[in-house]
Amino acid sequence: MTSTPISTCYWCGKAATSNDHVPPQSFFPQGKNLNLFKVPSCANHNEMFSTLDERFRFYIQGSAMSEDAFNMFADKTIRGLQREAAKKFTASLAQYSKWVTVAGERRRVFSVEPEKQNQFFEKLVRGAYYLAFREPACGQIVTASPQFYSPGLDYKTLAENLGLLLNDGSIMTEYACPNPDIFRFRFGREGTPPKQAAAIVMLFYGSVEILGLVTPLLTSQ
Repeated sequence: MTSTPISTCYWCGKAATSNDHVPPQSFFPQGKNLNLFKVPSCANHNEMFSTLDERFRFYIQGSAMSEDAFNMFADKTIRGLQREAAKKFTASLAQYSKWVTVAGERRRVFSVEPEKQNQFFEKLVRGAYYLAFREPACGQIVTASPQFYSPGLDYKTLAENLGLLLNDGSIMTEYACPNPDIFRFRFGREGTPPKQAAAIVMLFYGSVEILGLVTPLLTSQ
């Protein structure tokens, strides 16, 4: 099992009491769930995300274009929605969804609460950042995804700051992931504190991309 030593929490820097999977273990199908990444976590930042993990497993697998994602979605994910604890979430899916036509095909799209989306994406970004740099991320974290729309997000500023890193091939590095067809990410960091920026680019199931920017440059000037 690939992991970092338990020391301080990847999120808050407090003493770690356990390890947390990044990304969640439930995103990996049987046979591709070995050598998963773990980061040290305090009890609060390990336990508080279980419901959120299940919710976004549904969203991401439902948005992905891969056989692994489809098979997991049709089997384990759908069965999980039949549990008593998932009834409220299931009801909200019906209420906040609609059918759209994409490239001649009808697909159901879901309205995702921005607060929950930002929280889950931030968890992924912080986890990947810790794996890449072996320290908690400091500064403001902004996330986005082509598959998820975030109302109020300053996409122009995000694109400008991410572009500086993503367009520099000498900065971005591919992390060695054991199951890249399920999850992979690139990372890069430029500058020195307090003016240091980092980019994390994650890809799920070969098609769902999540971008993260860690920088103090987006705070008040």
